[in-house]
Amino acid sequence: MDAKTILSIWGKTFSEKVDYLSEYLADDLVIEFMGKDSSSQTKDEHIAWSISDESPTIGDFKVIFEGNGVAVGTHTAFNPQGEGRDVMYYGKFENNKVTEWKVLVSVHD
Repeated sequence: MDAKTILSIWGKTFSEKVDYLSEYLADDLVIEFMGKDSSSQTKDEHIAWSISDESPTIGDFKVIFEGNGVAVGTHTAFNPQGEGRDVMYYGKFENNKVTEWKVLVSVHD
């Protein structure tokens, strides 16, 4: 597993509203959204959100560091209303699954 592959799968899940993602997420994964509106989602909550009309469009994937099962980088995210955000992500991978994922979403006022 590598960052660009999982981000591409995430993007496809968001855009097509079809769950391509769950087989790549560890069952006990909790995704953390850090920043002004901090929140977290369990794997099941995240899949439900990912295929909903509330999920974003993501792209412009950049990897800053990747090695030893850890990846750090950035990407863009646009909500359904078209508002854009810059995102920094930190992820851990083990046995071809995401075991930890944190995102820091930029604040735009």
